[in-house]
Amino acid sequence: MAQSLPSTNIDANVGPVSGGSQVAVGSHILQIGHVEGGVVYVSQGEPPAPRPINQPIMLRPRAFPRLLDRVSETETVVRALESKECVECSGEQGSGKTSLLRHLSYHPRADAFPSGVIYFQVNRQSTDDLLKSLFDAFYEYDSPLKPTETQIRHYLQSVSALILLDDVETAREQTENPTNVALYLMNVAPNCTFITASTERSLLGEAREVILKGLPADEALTLFEREFGRALSEEERAYARALCESLGCNPRRILRAASQAREEGRLLPEFAVLPHAGPVLPATQAPAAAFVKPRSEDEDKVLSALAVFYGAPVRAEHLAAVAGVQNAAQVLGDLEVRSLVQSHDGRYSLTEDVNGTLRRERDLTPWLARALWHFAAWAELSRQQPKLIAAEAQPIQLVLEWGVAAKRWVEVRRLGHAAEVALALCGKWDAWAVALQCVLKAARAREDKADEAWALHQLGTRALCLGKRSAAEASLNAALSMRVALNDTSGAAVTRHNLQILLSPPGGNVEHDPPPPPPPPLSLLYKLTVTALLLMSGATVALRYWPSKPIAHPASIVAFSASPATVAPNAQAQLCYEVLDASSARIEPDIGERKPATKECLTVTPQQTTVYTLTANGLDGSTISRQITVNVEAPPPAPSAQILSFAVERRNGLGGAGDVRFQLCYGVRDADRVEIDNGVGEVAVAEQKCVPIKPEQTTVYTLTATGSDGRAARQQVTVDATKPPPPLATIPTFDPSPASIVAGETAQLCYQLRDASSAHIVPGVGEVNASSDRQCVNVAPRENTTYTLTALNPEGKPSSRRANIAVTPPAPKVVVFNANPDSVETEGRVRLCYETTDASRVEISNGVGPVRPADKGCAETFVQLASKTFTLTATGRDGRSASRSVTVTVNIPSPEISLSVNPESIQSGETARLCYSVANVKSFGIDPGVAKRRLSSNPVGVECVPVQPKGTTTYTLNATGLGGQTVSTQATLNVTEPPQKHARINFFEASETSIKAGASVSLCYGVSDAVRVSIHPVRKRLQPSEKNCVDDSPKQSQTYTLNAVGEDGHTESRDVTVEVSGEQGGNSNQSGSGQGQQPPPRITRLEIKKRRLGAMQLCYAVENASAARVEPDFGDVMPVKLPGKCMDIRASEPRTYILTATGFDGQTKSESIEYTPPPKPQPIPIRINEFTPAEQTIGPGAKTKICYSTFGEGSAQISPEVGSVMPSIFGEQHCKMVAPKQTTVYTLTVSSREGQPDSRQVRVIVRLILQ
Repeated sequence: MAQSLPSTNIDANVGPVSGGSQVAVGSHILQIGHVEGGVVYVSQGEPPAPRPINQPIMLRPRAFPRLLDRVSETETVVRALESKECVECSGEQGSGKTSLLRHLSYHPRADAFPSGVIYFQVNRQSTDDLLKSLFDAFYEYDSPLKPTETQIRHYLQSVSALILLDDVETAREQTENPTNVALYLMNVAPNCTFITASTERSLLGEAREVILKGLPADEALTLFEREFGRALSEEERAYARALCESLGCNPRRILRAASQAREEGRLLPEFAVLPHAGPVLPATQAPAAAFVKPRSEDEDKVLSALAVFYGAPVRAEHLAAVAGVQNAAQVLGDLEVRSLVQSHDGRYSLTEDVNGTLRRERDLTPWLARALWHFAAWAELSRQQPKLIAAEAQPIQLVLEWGVAAKRWVEVRRLGHAAEVALALCGKWDAWAVALQCVLKAARAREDKADEAWALHQLGTRALCLGKRSAAEASLNAALSMRVALNDTSGAAVTRHNLQILLSPPGGNVEHDPPPPPPPPLSLLYKLTVTALLLMSGATVALRYWPSKPIAHPASIVAFSASPATVAPNAQAQLCYEVLDASSARIEPDIGERKPATKECLTVTPQQTTVYTLTANGLDGSTISRQITVNVEAPPPAPSAQILSFAVERRNGLGGAGDVRFQLCYGVRDADRVEIDNGVGEVAVAEQKCVPIKPEQTTVYTLTATGSDGRAARQQVTVDATKPPPPLATIPTFDPSPASIVAGETAQLCYQLRDASSAHIVPGVGEVNASSDRQCVNVAPRENTTYTLTALNPEGKPSSRRANIAVTPPAPKVVVFNANPDSVETEGRVRLCYETTDASRVEISNGVGPVRPADKGCAETFVQLASKTFTLTATGRDGRSASRSVTVTVNIPSPEISLSVNPESIQSGETARLCYSVANVKSFGIDPGVAKRRLSSNPVGVECVPVQPKGTTTYTLNATGLGGQTVSTQATLNVTEPPQKHARINFFEASETSIKAGASVSLCYGVSDAVRVSIHPVRKRLQPSEKNCVDDSPKQSQTYTLNAVGEDGHTESRDVTVEVSGEQGGNSNQSGSGQGQQPPPRITRLEIKKRRLGAMQLCYAVENASAARVEPDFGDVMPVKLPGKCMDIRASEPRTYILTATGFDGQTKSESIEYTPPPKPQPIPIRINEFTPAEQTIGPGAKTKICYSTFGEGSAQISPEVGSVMPSIFGEQHCKMVAPKQTTVYTLTVSSREGQPDSRQVRVIVRLILQ
């Protein structure tokens, strides 16, 4: 249980802090982590000063040594650095701004800065949090420290460093400090030199401008060739140059185009855009959509997970958890090679254009939900590592804000509470504010007053530490009021303590709120207009890479609420709404047309209960409406007059006991008029008043009190001046029967009176019979009630007695619970209406949560893709509950698929069309892969893709329906080998059969059905032809042999002899004969090699060969020498590959090698890392934790009692609470997908523990 903290002012001395539970902020010490919220103390002494880190400090990105061009840009930057002038690098997306910063960070001129070189990827970081990161780069401290801006300015005065700021344009707009982030840091650290990178200029007049445009054509061609992986021929270079120019010579687009060409194995002329005159792609129209083609399901999941974070960098382990893939690091590496993903310091993010494309074209809601759940669970497990949580501040902020927009209140609360301490301790105070605001919104939506008060306390405490007095006072006062109303004594004490610190602060500087941001420059509108015109004018360039047109989404109403939902007469309420993709919005009645705002609140003053209707018209012409009701309470009825007392008072006059004076003393409430008869008349309205009377005989006085409702109350007293005062009435008995009932039942109050002239029972009974006989009256109290019987004697003097009746609340009942409609097609909005009796709290399961009012109402929810059962639980005041369930059926259409090939049979080398159609599916694929083409779902027809398999292939179309059901269909394409023909030599002849020495002869031949021809000993490469001639000059008589090799591998030969007259004899003859011989072909390399990412390659090299061939799968290949050439093996079955090298003399040499496909990677079977503690002892009725961690894939369960539990795939620890009634041995059992079991046990001993 949290301890109550004193409300007095407390001073604290600053020193080393264990556990990181407090942080020094200016003249205050903030102690964080209490359940009641942060506690602020006044620091008596100065905190230990931060220590400068040894300089120079080099926090640089990876080097970029192969930068192309950018000579003039580099020289401009270097000249600016020599004069310590700041530089702003601007350019379109993909123009190489980050590459230039990486190159400059290692430039010799950067080493001249005595404090070092620091690189920051600004992205969505706030100005203040980035300033804290800059401070942390140069100073260290023993305990958590949040210096003020003034202190940071002081500490950074002596720093002279080169600061590189990347991705500046995406910095978050801050409500507290919206100043340009680069300009702000330049003013805080005036002796540092800054180089920024942004898409558009923002430091006009403050920094030297360097604009990055497309590369020169020659450099662009070099970049393409480098990424393509080989030198290009002249024809290919022409096509590549045209392609680069069509892409604006933008480096990133060029890298993607070259990577795609290399990976798809297409010849460059087929890949490139033909050269023509025309405009290049406009700056903002990077053809990202053409290249965002996932090559596997895992790639598709990782891309969706990355898109969730708006370009913010995220570690691979988080992406793996969100995407649900195990090989995330490998997938990210592949995506980075293709310039779709960028990385720095182990974090990954999408490039700007890819991020924009995915966010436009994909529904990221499921991935955002996974990210929110993952970070909530991860942060809860990592509470003891605040630096680890704070390092993920950006993705945590993003998923929290989405969670608020999506109304995922439970996860928002979990993540906000789990992360807020770490963000505060590590100085991420703007991120801390975002987390607290999200928790506050979640608390208000859930009507959790305790959590709302906590969030207000934290926000006020943060503002107090930052010197923002007005905000601190408002939040802390609101938190205090709520905690007092909740009777939260310890929480109220903490809030009251912080308020006292605020209202009596020690001396010190108070930082004021910064001025509002300047309006955006008009030049931005001009640039956007020009960009739009360029987009329209360049529509025909590189059409295959052009992104698809954005889809016009239907309007959606994110929120429409009234606060409060019930108001008193003439009171005000707030209507708040939020719409998306709307062209107009209207609220009726009385309000009319409103702007289609992302969020707006209006004040209304309804005179009666009113139903307000919000109607939003979508950009696609659709219309959507939602209604809310503001109830106006009926005015309370006018109160009736009450007589509190009416009695006779006797007092002795001056004459003693014989001189009795009489008074009538009365008291009334809620009366407009009071009168007493028998000569007294109208008297004053008062709760205690006496009037004198002089009765001369026995007189009955009647007091009449009339209320504003016109109803009169009366009471009588009797005065007998001749007799002494009557005795007081007595009440011998006043008993309930029975003394305990269930609400709704009837009991009796029985009594007996003596000496009473009148009597009444309150509450609820009124006047009763005052006779002396035993009397009983019936009562039916709804709650524990104390009844008071008051008996009056004739002069109105009272006597009282009490009786108690204990009432057990009735069990709650669910009278009505239904859904309208109770079935939907695929998805739809459902209204759940209920009616209960005797319930104080009503909750609906399956994501709806608590609903109000408790007696009768309706709630709306959304169902899709699966039927849902909603259970309404009504809970009474005593904790008893009643439930009723209703099921909403989702009618999911069955998936429809078809697959066919045309024609159904082809010969090897021919092409067929594989045609498919799908409908009512959420995912599908065709196995084996279809030429790396991205498949699409076309609901209106059939899609076809060309296929050219090397052998008979059965294609399988697998699809997952909207409801998760799987279907498949197959189509087989038969591939036959054409008959292999035998080579035929039609003729082989020489132009002359006898020539003189030194003359030439033409050797002419004609062949049919030949794949290779050669003439021995002619050393020329010949082509099979029906007629071809080749010249030769034999030095001596020569017999020429024509060899023709057919498709069947057999060789046909024919000879022709040419006689040479005037030949030289002797040694010359022998010499000439020796020169005519050719060395035989040799195979110098034949091996199978494994390349990166597991692909297999066949590598070979030959010598003295005019041709080479590899069978099967490859056919004719280039006769290359060592080191040779490697080719990717795509076979999925074992093969025997034969390499045949043909020499210049027609001789052949063959070698073979066996290929066995590598085994597919097997999933890691699950195993138990730990199950602790091995043994522990608890007392009877106590609870304890048992904790476990596993590694690998499979299922896990704990027995007895706990059941199935979540396995920790990556070794993280999970804990479960158990409450055994006796000593119990708990067993953790895990089972792999193959059924391999593993188990471990812990023991919890239950016995009385003596203190």
